[in-house]
Amino acid sequence: MMDNFPLEHLSKHLLENHDPDWRFEVNGGTYTCYLPTDSSETYITISGYTIVKTGKNVPQGLIDEITTVLNAK
Repeated sequence: MMDNFPLEHLSKHLLENHDPDWRFEVNGGTYTCYLPTDSSETYITISGYTIVKTGKNVPQGLIDEITTVLNAK
């Protein structure tokens, strides 16, 4: 998918452990993970190794997991 271990690991983690419907987009320097089968408020935007924006429907536990994955760089 990409040459970035934390983001590859994050993608794999979301697909295998949360919901196989997660989708991923790379747009310049940002990486967005979103769940199209849920509301439009289920997304996470990452720049570098930092979460810069989350939708209202992303649980804090998932944000914490993603932060852990990103910090494992």
